[in-house]
Amino acid sequence: MSKIGLVLGAGGSVGHAYHAGVLAAIAEATGWSPHSAEAIVGTSAGSIVAALLRAGLSAADLANASLGRPLSAKGAALMARTGSRTRLATPGPQHADVGRG
Repeated sequence: MSKIGLVLGAGGSVGHAYHAGVLAAIAEATGWSPHSAEAIVGTSAGSIVAALLRAGLSAADLANASLGRPLSAKGAALMARTGSRTRLATPGPQHADVGRG
């Protein structure tokens, strides 16, 4: 039987969103659930994603939180228990008028 380890990198809110998108795409394409990895480790943003996965948050809910979409009932309940927001900070300009001259 093979074992799978998941190693996640850094990158702040962009890294968090990147991990969320990639892990959700892998889960959707293969049916493999990232939180089922034998070991999950990460640096900085990756450590937050690793903790959320190990706590039971699905890859789809990670992606939904990054996009401001509703979480599954299980994901919303998990986030409520931790006192965490259900939407992650979005990188880049936060106001519609940024960049207008």
